[in-house]
Amino acid sequence: MRRLSIVRDLVKLSSIFVIAVCVGPTAVSAQDDARILPLDQGLTLARTMVEGGPHVLAVVRDAGETVTAVDLSVALAIYPSQPLDLFAGTSLSELVKLVGDAVSSGQAFDLAKSDLIRPLDTRGQHVATAVNYPAHAVEAGAPPRQPFLFAKFAPGGPSVAQAANTPGGLLDYEVELGVVVDRPIASAADLDDAVIGFVLVTDMTDRYSLVGNLYPGVVKSDAGVASLAIAKSAPDRMQMANYVVVPFDRSAFQDQVEIRLAVNGETRQQERVSSMTEDADALIRRSLTAEERRNFSYRGAPIRLLPRGAWEPGMVLLTGTPSGTAFRAPAPPDDPAAMSAADIRAAVEAWADSQRAAGTYLKVGDRIDASGTYLGSIQVEIVPIAGDVN
Repeated sequence: MRRLSIVRDLVKLSSIFVIAVCVGPTAVSAQDDARILPLDQGLTLARTMVEGGPHVLAVVRDAGETVTAVDLSVALAIYPSQPLDLFAGTSLSELVKLVGDAVSSGQAFDLAKSDLIRPLDTRGQHVATAVNYPAHAVEAGAPPRQPFLFAKFAPGGPSVAQAANTPGGLLDYEVELGVVVDRPIASAADLDDAVIGFVLVTDMTDRYSLVGNLYPGVVKSDAGVASLAIAKSAPDRMQMANYVVVPFDRSAFQDQVEIRLAVNGETRQQERVSSMTEDADALIRRSLTAEERRNFSYRGAPIRLLPRGAWEPGMVLLTGTPSGTAFRAPAPPDDPAAMSAADIRAAVEAWADSQRAAGTYLKVGDRIDASGTYLGSIQVEIVPIAGDVN
Protein backbone atom coordinates (compact mmCIF):
# COMPACT_ATOMS: atom_id res chain seq x y z
CA MET A 1 0.00 0.00 0.00
CA ARG A 2 2.90 2.34 0.72
CA ARG A 3 4.13 1.99 -2.85
CA LEU A 4 0.72 2.68 -4.35
CA SER A 5 0.16 5.72 -2.12
CA ILE A 6 3.38 7.17 -3.45
CA VAL A 7 2.26 6.50 -7.01
CA ARG A 8 -0.99 8.40 -6.35
CA ASP A 9 1.10 11.48 -5.56
CA LEU A 10 2.85 11.29 -8.90
CA VAL A 11 0.61 13.75 -10.71
CA LYS A 12 1.46 16.38 -8.08
CA LEU A 13 5.16 15.71 -8.61
CA SER A 14 5.00 15.82 -12.39
CA SER A 15 5.53 19.60 -12.37
CA ILE A 16 9.20 19.03 -11.56
CA PHE A 17 9.75 17.79 -15.09
CA VAL A 18 11.23 20.67 -17.05
CA ILE A 19 9.61 19.94 -20.40
CA ALA A 20 7.15 17.15 -19.71
CA VAL A 21 3.50 18.12 -19.65
CA CYS A 22 0.98 16.19 -17.59
CA VAL A 23 -2.15 15.88 -19.68
CA GLY A 24 -4.15 13.32 -17.76
CA PRO A 25 -5.50 10.01 -19.01
CA THR A 26 -5.37 9.63 -22.80
CA ALA A 27 -7.07 7.08 -25.01
CA VAL A 28 -4.52 4.62 -26.38
CA SER A 29 -4.93 3.65 -30.02
CA ALA A 30 -4.12 0.19 -31.34
CA GLN A 31 -1.20 1.69 -33.28
CA ASP A 32 0.23 3.27 -30.11
CA ASP A 33 -0.31 0.03 -28.20
CA ALA A 34 1.70 -1.92 -30.78
CA ARG A 35 4.81 0.16 -30.08
CA ILE A 36 5.11 -1.02 -26.46
CA LEU A 37 5.24 -4.57 -25.13
CA PRO A 38 1.86 -5.31 -23.48
CA LEU A 39 2.03 -5.35 -19.69
CA ASP A 40 0.92 -8.96 -19.54
CA GLN A 41 4.11 -9.83 -21.45
CA GLY A 42 6.58 -7.69 -19.54
CA LEU A 43 7.81 -4.19 -18.78
CA THR A 44 9.29 -1.38 -20.89
CA LEU A 45 11.74 0.77 -18.93
CA ALA A 46 13.18 4.18 -19.80
CA ARG A 47 14.91 7.04 -17.99
CA THR A 48 14.51 10.80 -17.72
CA MET A 49 16.32 13.47 -15.73
CA VAL A 50 14.53 15.10 -12.79
CA GLU A 51 16.29 17.87 -10.88
CA GLY A 52 19.69 16.63 -12.02
CA GLY A 53 19.19 12.93 -11.34
CA PRO A 54 17.93 9.99 -13.43
CA HIS A 55 14.48 8.52 -12.75
CA VAL A 56 13.43 5.11 -14.08
CA LEU A 57 10.07 5.07 -15.85
CA ALA A 58 7.74 2.29 -16.92
CA VAL A 59 6.49 3.28 -20.38
CA VAL A 60 2.96 2.13 -21.19
CA ARG A 61 2.32 4.08 -24.39
CA ASP A 62 4.43 5.42 -27.26
CA ALA A 63 2.58 7.97 -29.38
CA GLY A 64 5.55 8.94 -31.51
CA GLU A 65 6.55 12.35 -30.14
CA THR A 66 5.33 11.62 -26.60
CA VAL A 67 5.22 8.69 -24.21
CA THR A 68 2.96 7.84 -21.29
CA ALA A 69 4.75 6.53 -18.23
CA VAL A 70 4.75 5.77 -14.52
CA ASP A 71 7.73 6.97 -12.46
CA LEU A 72 9.03 3.82 -10.77
CA SER A 73 11.81 5.69 -9.00
CA VAL A 74 9.23 7.76 -7.14
CA ALA A 75 6.96 4.77 -6.56
CA LEU A 76 9.75 2.66 -5.05
CA ALA A 77 11.94 5.47 -3.69
CA ILE A 78 14.85 4.01 -5.68
CA TYR A 79 16.98 6.11 -8.03
CA PRO A 80 19.40 3.68 -9.70
CA SER A 81 21.81 4.41 -12.54
CA GLN A 82 20.95 0.99 -13.96
CA PRO A 83 17.20 0.47 -14.49
CA LEU A 84 17.47 -3.27 -13.85
CA ASP A 85 18.58 -2.48 -10.28
CA LEU A 86 14.85 -2.09 -9.58
CA PHE A 87 14.61 -5.88 -9.55
CA ALA A 88 16.94 -6.24 -6.56
CA GLY A 89 13.98 -6.16 -4.18
CA THR A 90 10.93 -6.39 -6.43
CA SER A 91 9.90 -9.05 -8.92
CA LEU A 92 8.80 -8.41 -12.48
CA SER A 93 5.27 -9.54 -11.61
CA GLU A 94 5.10 -7.07 -8.70
CA LEU A 95 6.34 -4.21 -10.87
CA VAL A 96 3.86 -5.01 -13.62
CA LYS A 97 1.00 -5.03 -11.10
CA LEU A 98 2.14 -1.73 -9.61
CA VAL A 99 2.25 -0.12 -13.06
CA GLY A 100 -1.11 -1.56 -14.06
CA ASP A 101 -2.74 -0.24 -10.89
CA ALA A 102 -1.22 3.21 -11.45
CA VAL A 103 -2.50 3.35 -15.02
CA SER A 104 -5.98 2.17 -14.00
CA SER A 105 -6.23 4.89 -11.36
CA GLY A 106 -5.17 7.62 -13.81
CA GLN A 107 -1.76 8.26 -12.31
CA ALA A 108 0.32 7.82 -15.48
CA PHE A 109 1.57 11.01 -17.13
CA ASP A 110 2.72 12.12 -20.58
CA LEU A 111 6.12 13.56 -21.45
CA ALA A 112 8.00 14.39 -24.61
CA LYS A 113 10.07 11.53 -25.96
CA SER A 114 12.92 14.01 -26.36
CA ASP A 115 13.07 14.17 -22.54
CA LEU A 116 14.17 10.53 -22.36
CA ILE A 117 17.89 9.88 -21.92
CA ARG A 118 20.09 6.85 -22.54
CA PRO A 119 18.28 3.84 -21.06
CA LEU A 120 21.23 2.84 -18.87
CA ASP A 121 24.76 3.84 -17.92
CA THR A 122 27.10 1.64 -19.91
CA ARG A 123 30.61 0.36 -19.37
CA GLY A 124 33.29 0.99 -21.97
CA GLN A 125 33.74 -2.64 -23.06
CA HIS A 126 31.00 -4.80 -24.54
CA VAL A 127 30.70 -8.12 -26.36
CA ALA A 128 29.68 -8.25 -30.02
CA THR A 129 28.74 -11.19 -32.22
CA ALA A 130 29.81 -11.83 -35.81
CA VAL A 131 27.88 -13.79 -38.47
CA ASN A 132 24.94 -14.75 -36.25
CA TYR A 133 22.45 -14.30 -39.12
CA PRO A 134 23.13 -16.86 -41.89
CA ALA A 135 22.21 -14.49 -44.74
CA HIS A 136 24.59 -11.84 -43.42
CA ALA A 137 27.36 -14.43 -43.10
CA VAL A 138 26.96 -15.20 -46.80
CA GLU A 139 27.00 -11.55 -47.91
CA ALA A 140 30.08 -10.94 -45.76
CA GLY A 141 31.92 -13.80 -47.46
CA ALA A 142 31.72 -16.24 -44.55
CA PRO A 143 29.79 -19.51 -45.04
CA PRO A 144 27.07 -20.01 -42.39
CA ARG A 145 28.69 -21.43 -39.28
CA GLN A 146 28.81 -20.95 -35.55
CA PRO A 147 28.92 -17.22 -34.77
CA PHE A 148 31.90 -15.90 -32.86
CA LEU A 149 32.34 -13.26 -30.18
CA PHE A 150 34.69 -10.30 -29.90
CA ALA A 151 35.15 -7.20 -27.74
CA LYS A 152 33.74 -3.81 -28.68
CA PHE A 153 34.85 -0.58 -26.99
CA ALA A 154 32.24 2.19 -27.11
CA PRO A 155 30.38 4.17 -24.43
CA GLY A 156 26.88 3.76 -25.90
CA GLY A 157 25.31 6.90 -27.32
CA PRO A 158 21.75 8.26 -27.16
CA SER A 159 18.91 7.43 -29.52
CA VAL A 160 19.36 10.66 -31.49
CA ALA A 161 23.04 11.02 -32.26
CA GLN A 162 25.79 11.80 -34.74
CA ALA A 163 28.56 9.57 -36.08
CA ALA A 164 31.68 10.82 -37.84
CA ASN A 165 32.80 9.48 -41.20
CA THR A 166 36.59 9.21 -41.32
CA PRO A 167 38.12 10.54 -44.57
CA GLY A 168 38.92 7.56 -46.79
CA GLY A 169 36.99 5.23 -44.50
CA LEU A 170 34.17 2.91 -45.44
CA LEU A 171 31.63 3.52 -42.68
CA ASP A 172 29.04 0.75 -42.53
CA TYR A 173 25.77 0.48 -40.60
CA GLU A 174 24.30 -2.37 -38.56
CA VAL A 175 21.18 -2.68 -36.41
CA GLU A 176 21.21 -5.27 -33.63
CA LEU A 177 19.33 -6.62 -30.65
CA GLY A 178 21.29 -5.75 -27.51
CA VAL A 179 21.11 -7.59 -24.19
CA VAL A 180 21.80 -6.28 -20.66
CA VAL A 181 21.80 -8.02 -17.28
CA ASP A 182 20.84 -7.05 -13.74
CA ARG A 183 23.73 -8.76 -11.90
CA PRO A 184 27.18 -10.27 -12.41
CA ILE A 185 26.94 -13.52 -14.39
CA ALA A 186 29.91 -15.85 -14.08
CA SER A 187 28.15 -19.18 -14.68
CA ALA A 188 25.13 -20.77 -16.32
CA ALA A 189 23.48 -20.94 -12.88
CA ASP A 190 23.84 -17.17 -12.52
CA LEU A 191 22.12 -16.71 -15.88
CA ASP A 192 19.17 -18.84 -14.77
CA ASP A 193 18.55 -16.45 -11.86
CA ALA A 194 19.21 -13.20 -13.73
CA VAL A 195 16.83 -10.57 -15.06
CA ILE A 196 17.56 -9.95 -18.74
CA GLY A 197 16.68 -6.77 -20.61
CA PHE A 198 16.67 -6.09 -24.34
CA VAL A 199 17.67 -2.83 -26.04
CA LEU A 200 17.97 -1.80 -29.69
CA VAL A 201 21.50 -0.77 -30.71
CA THR A 202 23.41 0.30 -33.80
CA ASP A 203 26.88 -1.05 -34.49
CA MET A 204 29.00 1.17 -36.74
CA THR A 205 32.05 -0.27 -38.51
CA ASP A 206 34.93 1.17 -40.51
CA ARG A 207 35.30 -1.61 -43.07
CA TYR A 208 38.46 -0.04 -44.53
CA SER A 209 40.12 -0.41 -41.14
CA LEU A 210 38.79 -3.96 -40.79
CA VAL A 211 40.12 -5.20 -44.12
CA GLY A 212 43.29 -3.11 -44.01
CA ASN A 213 44.30 -4.60 -40.66
CA LEU A 214 43.41 -8.18 -41.61
CA TYR A 215 43.77 -8.92 -45.32
CA PRO A 216 44.56 -11.57 -46.47
CA GLY A 217 43.82 -13.21 -43.13
CA VAL A 218 40.69 -14.97 -41.92
CA VAL A 219 38.08 -13.05 -39.93
CA LYS A 220 37.43 -15.99 -37.59
CA SER A 221 40.93 -15.91 -36.09
CA ASP A 222 42.66 -14.05 -33.27
CA ALA A 223 43.84 -11.48 -35.83
CA GLY A 224 40.31 -11.17 -37.15
CA VAL A 225 38.88 -10.69 -33.66
CA ALA A 226 41.43 -7.92 -33.03
CA SER A 227 40.66 -6.27 -36.38
CA LEU A 228 36.92 -6.34 -35.69
CA ALA A 229 37.44 -4.76 -32.28
CA ILE A 230 39.49 -1.91 -33.79
CA ALA A 231 37.10 -1.29 -36.69
CA LYS A 232 34.03 -1.21 -34.43
CA SER A 233 35.40 0.72 -31.45
CA ALA A 234 35.15 4.50 -31.06
CA PRO A 235 33.04 6.95 -29.01
CA ASP A 236 30.37 7.13 -31.75
CA ARG A 237 30.30 3.48 -32.84
CA MET A 238 27.23 2.39 -30.81
CA GLN A 239 23.91 4.12 -30.20
CA MET A 240 21.00 2.87 -28.10
CA ALA A 241 17.23 3.32 -28.32
CA ASN A 242 15.42 4.72 -25.28
CA TYR A 243 13.90 1.49 -23.96
CA VAL A 244 15.06 -1.52 -21.98
CA VAL A 245 12.40 -4.21 -22.42
CA VAL A 246 12.12 -6.92 -19.74
CA PRO A 247 9.80 -9.73 -20.89
CA PHE A 248 8.44 -12.56 -18.77
CA ASP A 249 9.46 -15.02 -21.49
CA ARG A 250 12.60 -13.86 -23.27
CA SER A 251 12.53 -16.67 -25.82
CA ALA A 252 8.96 -15.84 -26.85
CA PHE A 253 9.88 -12.15 -26.93
CA GLN A 254 12.76 -12.74 -29.34
CA ASP A 255 10.41 -14.70 -31.58
CA GLN A 256 8.23 -11.58 -31.93
CA VAL A 257 10.95 -9.04 -32.65
CA GLU A 258 11.83 -7.72 -36.08
CA ILE A 259 14.67 -5.21 -36.43
CA ARG A 260 14.96 -2.72 -39.27
CA LEU A 261 17.36 -0.08 -40.58
CA ALA A 262 16.96 2.51 -43.33
CA VAL A 263 19.44 4.95 -44.86
CA ASN A 264 17.86 8.17 -46.14
CA GLY A 265 14.48 6.46 -46.07
CA GLU A 266 15.60 3.39 -48.04
CA THR A 267 15.23 0.12 -46.14
CA ARG A 268 18.57 -1.70 -46.04
CA GLN A 269 18.05 -4.24 -43.24
CA GLN A 270 14.86 -5.97 -42.09
CA GLU A 271 14.77 -9.38 -40.45
CA ARG A 272 13.22 -11.23 -37.54
CA VAL A 273 15.48 -11.89 -34.58
CA SER A 274 14.36 -15.52 -34.65
CA SER A 275 16.62 -15.93 -37.71
CA MET A 276 19.68 -15.77 -35.45
CA THR A 277 21.80 -18.92 -35.32
CA GLU A 278 22.16 -18.52 -31.52
CA ASP A 279 19.79 -16.58 -29.28
CA ALA A 280 20.78 -14.31 -26.41
CA ASP A 281 20.93 -17.03 -23.75
CA ALA A 282 23.09 -19.28 -25.93
CA LEU A 283 25.53 -16.45 -26.65
CA ILE A 284 25.87 -15.55 -22.97
CA ARG A 285 26.43 -19.18 -22.02
CA ARG A 286 29.10 -19.58 -24.69
CA SER A 287 30.86 -16.40 -23.60
CA LEU A 288 31.45 -18.10 -20.23
CA THR A 289 33.23 -21.13 -21.70
CA ALA A 290 36.97 -21.71 -21.41
CA GLU A 291 37.36 -21.10 -25.15
CA GLU A 292 36.03 -17.56 -24.83
CA ARG A 293 37.90 -16.80 -21.59
CA ARG A 294 41.29 -16.78 -23.30
CA ASN A 295 43.21 -13.56 -23.84
CA PHE A 296 42.91 -11.60 -27.08
CA SER A 297 45.16 -8.87 -28.42
CA TYR A 298 43.74 -5.37 -28.84
CA ARG A 299 46.05 -2.61 -30.08
CA GLY A 300 49.02 -4.61 -28.83
CA ALA A 301 47.65 -5.25 -25.33
CA PRO A 302 46.11 -8.49 -24.00
CA ILE A 303 42.40 -8.29 -23.18
CA ARG A 304 39.68 -10.69 -22.15
CA LEU A 305 36.23 -10.88 -23.66
CA LEU A 306 34.78 -10.38 -20.16
CA PRO A 307 37.23 -8.08 -18.32
CA ARG A 308 36.55 -9.54 -14.86
CA GLY A 309 35.58 -13.00 -16.05
CA ALA A 310 31.85 -12.30 -15.75
CA TRP A 311 29.04 -10.32 -17.31
CA GLU A 312 28.36 -7.13 -15.35
CA PRO A 313 25.54 -4.58 -15.32
CA GLY A 314 26.29 -1.90 -17.89
CA MET A 315 27.83 -4.30 -20.39
CA VAL A 316 25.88 -4.84 -23.62
CA LEU A 317 25.79 -8.04 -25.64
CA LEU A 318 25.34 -7.18 -29.32
CA THR A 319 23.76 -10.29 -30.82
CA GLY A 320 24.67 -9.73 -34.48
CA THR A 321 23.18 -8.01 -37.50
CA PRO A 322 20.92 -9.16 -40.36
CA SER A 323 21.80 -9.09 -44.04
CA GLY A 324 21.71 -5.83 -45.95
CA THR A 325 24.95 -4.18 -44.82
CA ALA A 326 27.15 -2.38 -47.35
CA PHE A 327 30.09 -4.70 -46.77
CA ARG A 328 31.26 -7.19 -49.37
CA ALA A 329 34.46 -8.99 -48.44
CA PRO A 330 37.44 -9.02 -50.81
CA ALA A 331 38.08 -12.21 -52.71
CA PRO A 332 40.78 -14.34 -51.06
CA PRO A 333 44.11 -14.40 -52.93
CA ASP A 334 45.25 -17.56 -54.68
CA ASP A 335 48.56 -17.66 -52.79
CA PRO A 336 48.61 -15.41 -49.71
CA ALA A 337 52.11 -16.52 -48.73
CA ALA A 338 53.50 -15.18 -52.01
CA MET A 339 52.10 -11.67 -51.50
CA SER A 340 54.48 -8.88 -50.57
CA ALA A 341 53.46 -5.96 -48.37
CA ALA A 342 53.05 -3.88 -51.52
CA ASP A 343 50.85 -6.55 -53.09
CA ILE A 344 48.63 -6.63 -50.02
CA ARG A 345 48.31 -2.84 -49.93
CA ALA A 346 47.45 -2.71 -53.63
CA ALA A 347 44.81 -5.42 -53.20
CA VAL A 348 43.23 -3.60 -50.25
CA GLU A 349 43.13 -0.28 -52.14
CA ALA A 350 41.61 -1.92 -55.23
CA TRP A 351 38.94 -3.53 -53.05
CA ALA A 352 38.26 -0.23 -51.25
CA ASP A 353 37.86 1.63 -54.56
CA SER A 354 35.32 -0.95 -55.72
CA GLN A 355 33.41 -0.64 -52.45
CA ARG A 356 33.28 3.17 -52.70
CA ALA A 357 32.06 2.91 -56.29
CA ALA A 358 29.11 0.79 -55.14
CA GLY A 359 27.74 3.87 -53.35
CA THR A 360 26.19 1.94 -50.46
CA TYR A 361 28.47 3.04 -47.62
CA LEU A 362 27.54 5.95 -45.39
CA LYS A 363 28.39 9.48 -46.51
CA VAL A 364 28.36 12.83 -44.73
CA GLY A 365 24.77 14.06 -44.63
CA ASP A 366 23.20 10.59 -44.58
CA ARG A 367 20.62 9.70 -41.95
CA ILE A 368 20.14 6.29 -40.37
CA ASP A 369 16.76 5.29 -38.95
CA ALA A 370 16.76 2.04 -36.97
CA SER A 371 13.81 0.47 -35.17
CA GLY A 372 12.69 -2.78 -33.60
CA THR A 373 9.43 -4.35 -32.49
CA TYR A 374 8.69 -3.00 -28.97
CA LEU A 375 12.27 -1.65 -28.77
CA GLY A 376 11.91 1.96 -29.91
CA SER A 377 14.02 3.72 -32.51
CA ILE A 378 17.40 5.32 -33.21
CA GLN A 379 18.29 8.20 -35.52
CA VAL A 380 21.92 8.85 -36.49
CA GLU A 381 23.22 11.69 -38.67
CA ILE A 382 26.56 11.14 -40.42
CA VAL A 383 28.84 14.16 -40.01
CA PRO A 384 32.44 15.02 -40.99
CA ILE A 385 35.13 14.01 -38.56
CA ALA A 386 36.24 16.94 -36.37
CA GLY A 387 38.65 19.16 -38.27
CA ASP A 388 37.69 17.85 -41.71
CA VAL A 389 36.37 20.73 -43.84
CA ASN A 390 35.89 18.75 -47.05
